[in-house]
Amino acid sequence: MGATSASTTGIAAAALAFTWLNPAAYLDTVVVVGSAANADPPQHLVVGLGSVVASTIWFVAIGYGAGLLRPWFSRPKAWRTLDVATAGVLAAVALRLLVDA
Repeated sequence: MGATSASTTGIAAAALAFTWLNPAAYLDTVVVVGSAANADPPQHLVVGLGSVVASTIWFVAIGYGAGLLRPWFSRPKAWRTLDVATAGVLAAVALRLLVDA
């Protein structure tokens, strides 16, 4: 089996597609951030800049964190541990929603 490599153009196109064709990005940006900014009109710019700074920090941390955790996640047990932790959080949220309903 030969290794395949993606072209720079293909990678850039995929990144742009994930960015511009993602409805959750528009929902978060327009509805959530827009609502927060409109809650305090004199602070529109501060809310917008804060969103940009927070997003930049978050995505840089995800990128570097993925690189740092790569050796750990090369083991199947690590993925099972992550899956169990995720399932636990989702179950806790679901139970909380049921109790509060």
